[in-house]
Amino acid sequence: MALDELYRDGCAAWQTVTLPFDRYATFVLERFPAELPPPERGPDLFIACACAGGDQRAIAELDRRCAGKLVASVGFLALARAQVDEAMQELRCKLFTGDGEMGPRIADYAGRGDLERWLHAAMVRTTLSLLRKTRHEVLVGEVFPEDVVDDAELRILKQRYGSQFRVAVGEAFARLRLRERNLLRHHVLDRLSIDELGTLYAVHRSTAARWLERARESLKQETLAILLDRLGVTDTELQSILRLIQSQLDVTLAEGPL
Repeated sequence: MALDELYRDGCAAWQTVTLPFDRYATFVLERFPAELPPPERGPDLFIACACAGGDQRAIAELDRRCAGKLVASVGFLALARAQVDEAMQELRCKLFTGDGEMGPRIADYAGRGDLERWLHAAMVRTTLSLLRKTRHEVLVGEVFPEDVVDDAELRILKQRYGSQFRVAVGEAFARLRLRERNLLRHHVLDRLSIDELGTLYAVHRSTAARWLERARESLKQETLAILLDRLGVTDTELQSILRLIQSQLDVTLAEGPL
């Protein structure tokens, strides 16, 4: 499919949005310099390009189509509506305005997968991050405790998602800050205790424990976001993935990216 055909598909899918062809072409070719994206990505790249350029009509239309689905995507956390609304507002700011030196995050959409799935992952990550910042932490282990995973279920989960999970953990680990990676290496591979980590970093044990927990939570969130972006799972399957992350994270770290 030629670039002008992708553009026409985008115009047809988003009829209320006006986007110059040249801007669309630049946006697409920056992300696909060697070959054009598959046809189904044309409309996704069209609306992402328009939103990244600050087109308020495009932003409003994307929000209208996706907001309800994004709210539903964090239903498994059983949050108050006010918390979900706050997370949605935070996500809107990140996507369409940016923060600090970062521009609108919608510009990060690379067209490698479905845009709705990409937004779904961003919503989950934003919600978990906001909960942690406000100290109302809902960790994966609290939502789905490890003891709910019996051996039979765990075997099924590993067979179904094992390879994707290992890749996702490796990529998520690489995204962590240096200190977070080192803390996890020392704790999982070197088997250092909290007290030993405190001594190593010359901080109180409570500080070391807090740093380690943050590193673990960051790894969980990054792993979850990567899997959501790639797998296109149902709510039930999402719960299974969360259980797999909770029960197998240390084992996978020890076997792979450390």
